Amino acid sequence: MVCVDVKATDEVGRIFVVEIQIVVHASFAKRALFYACTAYSDQLRKGQGYGELKATYSVCLLMRRLWDDEQLHHQYQLVERTTGSVMEESIEIHTVELSKYNGSNVDVRGASDLEQWCFWFKNADEHTEEELRELLPDLAFLRATSELQRIHEITEEKEMYDSREKAILDYESSLIDAREEGEAIGLEKGQAIGRIQLLQELLGATVLRKEDLTAISLEQLTSTMKSLQTKLRLRDA
Repeated sequence: MVCVDVKATDEVGRIFVVEIQIVVHASFAKRALFYACTAYSDQLRKGQGYGELKATYSVCLLMRRLWDDEQLHHQYQLVERTTGSVMEESIEIHTVELSKYNGSNVDVRGASDLEQWCFWFKNADEHTEEELRELLPDLAFLRATSELQRIHEITEEKEMYDSREKAILDYESSLIDAREEGEAIGLEKGQAIGRIQLLQELLGATVLRKEDLTAISLEQLTSTMKSLQTKLRLRDA
C-alpha cells in the first residue's frame, strides 16, 4: 500500500494524485502506475459512459533517486510509438526526484518554477514563515506556506500517530521489496539491507546504498541492524 497525501479534482474534473515518498524501492514505478490507473477507473459510476472519464495525473515527489540519470522531472504518457500522438484525457505520471535538486537560498529567486517548488518541499521546514514569504513571494508559494503553517498547528499527538502509521506501512513495503531483491543477493542479506535502509531513514541518518551494503557480510549487517533498532527504541522511549 502506498500513502496518498493529496487527491484533488480541478474545476473541469481532472484528477490529481500527489504523494511524497521517503522510501523508494525497485517496485515503486509499477506501484505508481497501479494507483494512477485505480484513480482513473474509480471515476466511473453506474450508468456513466466511458466518455465521461477525465484525465488523471499522478505526481510523485521522491526523496531518493528512482531513475538512473540527472533529470529532475520525468513525465510519462500513453503515446503511439510511430506517430508520437498522445492519448488525450488519459493518464500521466510525473516523478520529481527531490534528491537531485541542491539549490540554495542564494539562487532560488532566479530558478525555474519546478526548481523553486523543489526548494520549497526540501527546505520549507528549515525556514520561518516570514523567510519563506521573502524567498518565494509568488501567490502559489504564499498559499502553500500558509497551509504549511496550518499543518504545523496540528496537535503533537496527531503528528505522532500519523508518523507511526506511515512508518508501519513503509516498513511492510520494504520487507516485500527486500524479499524480491533478495533473490539476487541472498534472501537474508536482502531483508537485512532493506531493514537497515528503512531504519536509517526513520532515524534521519545517511542512507547507505544497496551496493555498499551488499559488500558487507551477513553477520555485520545483522549487527548494524540491531544497533539501529536499539537507537530507534531509545529515541521513541
